Order: sequence, then C-alpha cells, then structure tokens
Amino acid sequence: MIAPNEPLVSNPLLDASGLPRFREITPEHVAPAVDTLLAGARATIERIAAAAATPAWENFVLPLAAAQDRLDRAWGQRASECGREHTGIAQIDALLRHNAMSPS
Repeated sequence: MIAPNEPLVSNPLLDASGLPRFREITPEHVAPAVDTLLAGARATIERIAAAAATPAWENFVLPLAAAQDRLDRAWGQRASECGREHTGIAQIDALLRHNAMSPS
C-alpha cells in the first residue's frame, strides 16, 4: 500500500524517464497516478482556456497532446499488466466519477 505522504516520484506509473517499470507496478499505484495525471490535464486545459493568445499548434495542440500522452502511458502500463485494451481519458474520468459516487 502507498502511504499518503509517499512521494509520487516513487510511483512507477508516473515515471516516464525510460521503459515502463512493469515489475514494480501494483494496484495501489493506479489511483494516485491517475488522480495526479488527471489533475495535470485539467490544469493544462484551464491554462489554455485562460490564455489570451490566439490558439496555435504550439500553445494549444501540443500541451493537450502532452497531457494526453502522460495519461495514456500510465494507463497503458496498467492496462498492459491487466491484459486489457487501452482506454482514453474520457473513459478513465467516467470510471473514477462512477467509483466515487458508488456506495462503499
């Protein structure tokens, strides 16, 4: 289990510095990684929406693609470990919202 104050750097799903660290991934890594990456993606969307600059490839598409890529990489590792197909941001977000609303 991941301790609440454990640095996110130790989460192998958030390490994009090299090849995936499949042997280190545990189910406990998934929720903190997805929460962190979704928060980052939402912050990117908010930053882009608030920008006064005319949308262009460099200030609109690239930041959104980078946020999507980070989430895709983490979720892809998780899906690969479980033998499931890759799922996009919308499905992950819907799953997390569903789980948060479901009675325990």
